Amino acid sequence: MKLRFFLIFLCILLFAGCATTPTKADIEQSLRERAEAYWKLRMADKYEETYEMEYKEGLPPFAEYLDKVRAMKKIHIVGHSIKSIKTDGQNGTVEVEIRFILPITTKPFKQTLPDLWVYERGKWRHQLPKN
Repeated sequence: MKLRFFLIFLCILLFAGCATTPTKADIEQSLRERAEAYWKLRMADKYEETYEMEYKEGLPPFAEYLDKVRAMKKIHIVGHSIKSIKTDGQNGTVEVEIRFILPITTKPFKQTLPDLWVYERGKWRHQLPKN
């Protein structure tokens, strides 16, 4: 009788463990949602909120961060779109297409950039470029 309960308990435990393991598609979708939220905040100049989404290792103090991200605003960004998502364990790369207008033109340009992310403590964190 005890063996039967033990086996039932073991089966339930194994089934519950399998049911909570996220699939690659789930992981990529969570990164897509996080990246989309991040870029919407960046476009809206909500830097305090994007700072909280950054990977903390190597992150400068907020004043330096603000200078760095504002310097990127010298070009007029008019839109963005997520082109692809790749994950490898705790790391992710989001290919983001940025649409922008240079000060000397009125014609919009497009450029696709790799955006690096790190999965830390249950959340995807944006990794600010080093340079």
